Amino acid sequence: DGRFGERFSLAPTSIRVFVSSTFSDTEVERNLLLERAVPEVRKYAQQLQLDFTFVEMRWGVTSEAAQSHATADLCLEELRDCQRSTHINFVSLLAEKYGYRPFPARIDKALFEALRRCVHGESAELLDSWFREDENAVPAVYMLLPVATHLPDYTRKAATVEERVAAERAWWQVFEQMQLSLRQAAQQAPGLTDQERALFTFSVTESETRHALEDVPNPQECCVWFCRSFTQLDPCDPACSLFTDVIRGGRGQMPRLDDNAAELLRQLKTDMGTVLTRVHNYSVDFEPRVGVQAHKHQAYLDQLCRDFVAEMCSSLDRVAASIPAEQKDTLAVELLQQAAFAAERVAHFQGRTQVVKTLLDHIASPAKSFVILHGESGRGKTSVMCKVYESYSATHPDAVVLARFVGISPGTSTAGRLVHGFCEQLLRASQPVPRGEGQQGYVGVEDIPVRFSSLVPFFHKLLADVAALHPERPLLLLIDSTDQLSDEDNGRSLRWLPLEPPPTVSVVLSTLPGEQYVCLPHLTQRHGAVAQPRPNACYVELTPLRPEDCVPALLEQLGSSHQRTLTVEQRQALITLFSEQGDAVTTPLYVRLLMQQARRWHSFSPLPPLGADARALIAVLFDSLEREQGCLLVTHSLAYLTAAKTGLSLLEMEDLLSSDDDVLNECYEWWLPPTRRIPPLLFARVKTTLGGFLVARQTGTSTVFAWHHRQLVESAQERYLKPGTDFAKGIHSAIADYFLGKYSGDIKKPFKYSDLQLKRLGKQLSERYSSGMFQDMLTGCATVSECRYLSEQPFFFPVSSERQQQQQQ
Repeated sequence: DGRFGERFSLAPTSIRVFVSSTFSDTEVERNLLLERAVPEVRKYAQQLQLDFTFVEMRWGVTSEAAQSHATADLCLEELRDCQRSTHINFVSLLAEKYGYRPFPARIDKALFEALRRCVHGESAELLDSWFREDENAVPAVYMLLPVATHLPDYTRKAATVEERVAAERAWWQVFEQMQLSLRQAAQQAPGLTDQERALFTFSVTESETRHALEDVPNPQECCVWFCRSFTQLDPCDPACSLFTDVIRGGRGQMPRLDDNAAELLRQLKTDMGTVLTRVHNYSVDFEPRVGVQAHKHQAYLDQLCRDFVAEMCSSLDRVAASIPAEQKDTLAVELLQQAAFAAERVAHFQGRTQVVKTLLDHIASPAKSFVILHGESGRGKTSVMCKVYESYSATHPDAVVLARFVGISPGTSTAGRLVHGFCEQLLRASQPVPRGEGQQGYVGVEDIPVRFSSLVPFFHKLLADVAALHPERPLLLLIDSTDQLSDEDNGRSLRWLPLEPPPTVSVVLSTLPGEQYVCLPHLTQRHGAVAQPRPNACYVELTPLRPEDCVPALLEQLGSSHQRTLTVEQRQALITLFSEQGDAVTTPLYVRLLMQQARRWHSFSPLPPLGADARALIAVLFDSLEREQGCLLVTHSLAYLTAAKTGLSLLEMEDLLSSDDDVLNECYEWWLPPTRRIPPLLFARVKTTLGGFLVARQTGTSTVFAWHHRQLVESAQERYLKPGTDFAKGIHSAIADYFLGKYSGDIKKPFKYSDLQLKRLGKQLSERYSSGMFQDMLTGCATVSECRYLSEQPFFFPVSSERQQQQQQ
């Protein structure tokens, strides 16, 4: 019946597996899995119409990512995202190294001050220099400053190799001294809980593993452990410290094993062995001075790959078998996506009670068949429509609701798809509808016409027939963002809607008001002017927010969603902004954009520049992304995202960036990758920063991400994808090549190292590739699923730089 709240959960069709390990001791294994096992699993997943992503966060940590100390938090966020799958989502390669044990980048104020009282001398000065109290956190915390605050060469692009190395060395000396002093203080400070002490002793790997074991109800089903054990380890072997925890000896002293780390590792392994049933053990001889070597340990590595592929494929089989029949029902999935989108918007809905009441009153009025909500972009029309959808469903439990939010799902892109979906829903929500006079039987889904010219009168008659069959049941037709319909079938004219709906049918629409958006001018021709509508219609304008409501709304969202607040000075600056700038900033979109910025403000930081309207604030968001995460990476990522017709899945984005030589050459400016693909960590940071400005949609078997608002799309197009430019044509060509499968399977994409890489890494390249050829490392992408190929590929022909060749293919 389409009412709000009538939802079932979609079983996952996009499977993401988080791989946890320490950095140095399983490098050979991780690289081999990436190169040999993962492509085989991805190919099998595609045969089952599933997506498979191998989330390996231990490589590709750039200096920009490391200096913000956010890597550990990002890893846990990615793990939580992977845990949405109820089947295998966590793979542990934990062996004999406990691993990196950083202290938290944010420490509760009371805890930090208790620790600080136990630290003296130079170590105390370091803590005072590197930590600042942030009262904007609720409760207040002390946060570790970015590395470049005191060591600018750590991220400075113009820095020489020697300057960067010196900055990195200086940072590690500072880090290790603070790490030791905080760990000792955690043992000495009175009144600390075991959980608080563990913050300074647990490794990143243990933290990930504990979350994997404790955050899901069925870790036996979700977790697999591939455990390698060496037959012997000599702490004096120069390679030993890469494979276990070693304490370096002082002058004249031999290195020794770290007993504390060994005990923590032993306890973690005991707990894993108690909980997990999917455990694969391997006993391996330690190769002196090397540890693990591909050709010396080929039998072990081959078995590891076979075991990994078997576990993943078995899990994919279980995923495919668990997908319910309803999920193969296109209409059911469409309605679920619409309802889930509305539920997400309603969860954060504030204010606008009078507008919602006005709309509901008009819908309830027998005299009003058409209710038209209009207002400038960014004023929150979609959220209001979502709230109307929820409220109407709650007060009309017997109603049939045909609710569509244009652009949220594939079935809302054109008027033809929209009307076809309405017809199918009407037939399935109603008792059988008799065929026309002189015909036997009932109207079925197979009778819905394909041609738009036949579809429209069929829809009008069906709507009247269903209303006549169910005179006691009200029917609501709710369509949001009609201005976003495509030009196909002249959809934005809205002439496909009945001029005089049946008495029990109400139509609620929302649109932008401008002439260029077509809808409102056509509506006024059919239903009268905004000021003087015809008797069966009414117009409701959504006005800006009141300036005095904006800051309280922002503070409420900051507190409830992010546990943040603002200082008195910051609040006053925002109050002044809203009172002086007026309508340009008093919109829900502006407040939401501002909240995205404000949640990153610290109590000790100066207030950054604020945009004079939503477009200016979007530019501030893009500026900060480029500055903090790399201009080239952000430019290309957001260009691909903006160019894609229906959005991109995470796997598709990784594939596109992995085929982009400009991005990879900058990413690998200072070091060589284990395999020539974009590190998952990099786009994960971009996606995390964008947060709620991306919307997830189900397209076929893929979950794709796209911009959630028109102004974001238009701003990104203007900044990253100007029509007619060589860069825009190159982006469209790259996406066309990808969905055509030009570089997939056994067809690899050649590349050349940049002159800068050859200059900086020439010796390493020569050592790695004895042939001396720098073009022999190749990259390939996944085979694109048929439904994504068919939906995306034709869209890029008109704007691609290789149009004729691609059309022929």
